[in-house]
Amino acid sequence: MVSFSLSNIKESIELLRLNKAVMVKLAEDKSASFTGIIIIAVPAVLNLVFSSLLFPSRFGAIFQHFLFWSMLVPFLALVGSIFIVPFAAEKFFSIKADYLKFFRILSHAAIILWLSFIPFLIDFIGIFAAESFFNLFWFGGLAWICVVAYNVFSFRFHLNQQNSATLLAIFIVSYLLFQQILGKLLVGSYYGMFY
Repeated sequence: MVSFSLSNIKESIELLRLNKAVMVKLAEDKSASFTGIIIIAVPAVLNLVFSSLLFPSRFGAIFQHFLFWSMLVPFLALVGSIFIVPFAAEKFFSIKADYLKFFRILSHAAIILWLSFIPFLIDFIGIFAAESFFNLFWFGGLAWICVVAYNVFSFRFHLNQQNSATLLAIFIVSYLLFQQILGKLLVGSYYGMFY
């Protein structure tokens, strides 16, 4: 049976500390795919709920085209770029990269994105208008996911620094491209990833 517990959160935090034993464990644990999906979905849901509370219609705002897709595009872009990297590793470096193993590791590293709901919560509580800090939290979390990804490239894929840096660049560029393309398709011309 697949479940989600406090031990999954602790494991994810250990992964953020670049614990190689946790990388191996997560890569091999088939149930880590499900918990990875939960870890990636939690910030999307929390951000959607808390950002909707900033509108006069409260939860009714969740279903507004602009808000719904604006909150989900970054997460969809992250998942898309996670799956692009093993493909690139196979094509450019002739490495047999397991897509799901890579997803399990990086999806657990995405636990750092749980912090991205804090600006919406602060704004909702009324301390100050903090929703503009969302991108700061988001890109800070994404930067640490890149650090984890770089370590996965060198540890799991056994790549040298130059090849690991190349894959990291592919990860970042694919994320930015996915976000721009999905943002323009799903939200429209007023979508911007940096505001």
